[in-house]
Amino acid sequence: MELYINGQLETLENVETLYDVVAHYGLTDRMVATEVNGTIVEREKWETTKLEDETAIELVHFVGGG
Repeated sequence: MELYINGQLETLENVETLYDVVAHYGLTDRMVATEVNGTIVEREKWETTKLEDETAIELVHFVGGG
């Protein structure tokens, strides 16, 4: 499936849901803000948020520091 991830067109295999995309990038156990086509999607809805070709997804994860 071709998806826009943080503004870049990428081809990802075996993804159907937002959860699949987050897992693809290894971010499931991190603090991540997600947006699909301009709408924020809460973590509880990742597994039920179905994707289509050329969906725009923003993934923002937080990094601690001092």
